[in-house]
Amino acid sequence: MAVKSIAKEDICYPDKDEYTTSSALTSKASAEKAAFPLFPLYLCTMKLYEKLYQPEALNKAFNRAMRGHRNETEHAMYEANKIEAIDYISTSLMRRSYSPQPLRMFEVFEPKRRIVQAPSVMDKIVQNALMDEVLYDALTKPFIRDSYSGMKGSGTHDGLNRLKQFMAEARQKHGVGCWVLKADVHHFFDSISQEDVMRRASRYIDDDDVIDLLWKYIRLCPHGLPLGLRTSQPLANLELCWMDHTIKEKYHCKWYGRYMDDFYVIHPDKEFLKQLRRNLEAELAVIGLELNNKTQIFPIRHGIDFLGFRTYASDSGKIIRQLRRQNKKNIARKIRHYAQEYRDGKLSADKLQQQYKSWRAHAGHGNCRSLIMAHDAEIKNILKGGMTNESADYQSRQG
Repeated sequence: MAVKSIAKEDICYPDKDEYTTSSALTSKASAEKAAFPLFPLYLCTMKLYEKLYQPEALNKAFNRAMRGHRNETEHAMYEANKIEAIDYISTSLMRRSYSPQPLRMFEVFEPKRRIVQAPSVMDKIVQNALMDEVLYDALTKPFIRDSYSGMKGSGTHDGLNRLKQFMAEARQKHGVGCWVLKADVHHFFDSISQEDVMRRASRYIDDDDVIDLLWKYIRLCPHGLPLGLRTSQPLANLELCWMDHTIKEKYHCKWYGRYMDDFYVIHPDKEFLKQLRRNLEAELAVIGLELNNKTQIFPIRHGIDFLGFRTYASDSGKIIRQLRRQNKKNIARKIRHYAQEYRDGKLSADKLQQQYKSWRAHAGHGNCRSLIMAHDAEIKNILKGGMTNESADYQSRQG
């Protein structure tokens, strides 16, 4: 099946007034809002920006920023001066004088080495208000059902379940004869054009003050989008929204899913996928993006690596989901690190269990029962081992 080259005018990118999202999740959220007739009338007539500095909005944003961090020094300081902090932020936003603070840079090594830019506590609060009061409803309007990142009620596990459903449907219709285009965008966040993404955002945000505040955050980086800001995720999603609509609606690829820049297309025709790849590469180049050199087309029987799992069909047709080999290595290394930190008194039992439970919940969505039981036993043994007297003294000094 031949696939024509994509012309720029052919890109399916809906106008905000013409497009009603196909996402059942967003429709459900809208229905829930309509069910509350006592919603304050003054909020309905506010401009978007004015919602940001309302005390109720900032109080919610403050509580979210504190969640899980109340014992950290900087967060504890804000917690002790909550009323004054909210008043200061509200006044600064109202006067349009608020300026974000410089980002703190640090390296992370999982799932791969990258630089993350962390905002200050005050900026976390403003980011939360900006996302929850303004950006989510505005920017997610054009998102399709199978864009899983940052969508309420969606996420990694929803994306994994949809992949499982698509693989089962493809096998039922075409047996083992389907092919997979698996790709991601090279240095995605770092390569996004700030001007291009803000031009797209302006189509959905009809408030110059909100746009000005967004620009202040984006310009904290010389190029691309800051990795550690909540606002970067919907903006990055918006940058590839045209690709979702092109693949789903122009080329009628039902078995397609994307999480941020990581995506797959399942199709029975290998030549179709080859041409589609060429077209996508050409169109991404127009906005300064390129596919990773690991992009490939392969038989579906090899399984698909997506969102930390390898999903494949057994000989009987059962769809199986297993943790990727690298993820298994990562958790084994983490547990060794937990053990050392706990013995040294630098990690409390509660914090150790909290961090481990996060991985355990993720692994629980795969066929990993034996692996989980083995690591459960390791964690139990670490906690039984206790701490040395010196370690206990160190932890007590840390508060």
